[in-house]
Amino acid sequence: LWIVTVSYTRKGTFMIYVGIDIAKLNHFASALSSDGEILLQPFPFSNSYDGFCKLQTKLEPFGSDNLVIALESTAHYGNNLVEYLVLHGYKVCILNPIQTSSFRRSNIRKTKTDKLDQAKFKDNYASCRSSYEDPSMVTTSFVMGIIALIIAYAFGVPAAIDMAQHKGRFRDQLGIAYINILIAVPSLAFIFFMRSLGSIAGLPDKFPMLGFKDVRSWIMPTIILAMLNTPSLMMWVRRYMIDQVNADYVKFAKAKGLSRTEIFRHHVLRNAIIPIVNSLPSSVILCISGAFITETAFAVPGMGKMLPDAISQMNNNMVLCLTFLFTGLAILAVLVGDILMTVVDPRIQLTAKGGK
Repeated sequence: LWIVTVSYTRKGTFMIYVGIDIAKLNHFASALSSDGEILLQPFPFSNSYDGFCKLQTKLEPFGSDNLVIALESTAHYGNNLVEYLVLHGYKVCILNPIQTSSFRRSNIRKTKTDKLDQAKFKDNYASCRSSYEDPSMVTTSFVMGIIALIIAYAFGVPAAIDMAQHKGRFRDQLGIAYINILIAVPSLAFIFFMRSLGSIAGLPDKFPMLGFKDVRSWIMPTIILAMLNTPSLMMWVRRYMIDQVNADYVKFAKAKGLSRTEIFRHHVLRNAIIPIVNSLPSSVILCISGAFITETAFAVPGMGKMLPDAISQMNNNMVLCLTFLFTGLAILAVLVGDILMTVVDPRIQLTAKGGK
């Protein structure tokens, strides 16, 4: 980084160069003067508003007139940091990683280590204390997915039951319209539309702006994930409920004098919920895999982009590892779903009787 930014040096002017190593969760930064003096030892700061304030606090003693900050262009992980620095009056240099990689291969690897540099730089630039303020990518995706799933089931199942109870009436037609709209509208368009509404309401449009600890960072991504899960849930629960209404046991319950509400709660719902119980473990366990589009739109440091990034970077080991992980979780979810079906419906058994 330092060699690329030498072009910013003005004759007779003392310059300070700041290099930042961009990562998903925690960045590293250090500062060097134009005469080679280390002004700031490498230190970590989180990819959040609090972390950016920490970086600014470190840089404030130097001012911003003779300060140049350099960082590599690493997709969207550093965009929010660049916007923050430019907004606060710092000069930022975005480096092309392909060019810097070519420069290292053509020059640095062929140059012997200078003895003066060895004496001056005795320690390893990465030998500093690691500070992990935010959880892992798996935890972030799982927490967001579980909260969205709870919201989806808390809203979708009661709404579908109400639609089935009032089939053909206004409530049913309103629910069908809601389902059709969310199915017809492309997910990407819906996500960006909801993100715009969140920005108008004062909510952040990027997850790292406020970070993991601020509740406002979770509101829009979680609500969007929940809303995207409700159409299929409502459609299938409504369909199962209506199918069960025409069964013989429902007619027998009506003949016994049970009310419509009692029939739906104690008889229809119990049989209609069996397919939903089968798919529930899959929804819970596969929350670990993340949501690619939503996490990308909100720059959430989760599992959603890990597999696409590994494929684009031709990281075969990571691709194999993630594929094995997701496949194993899918098989486990199917097994747990089958076991739960035997609990909900005693008529279903996993073992055969009579030696058959």
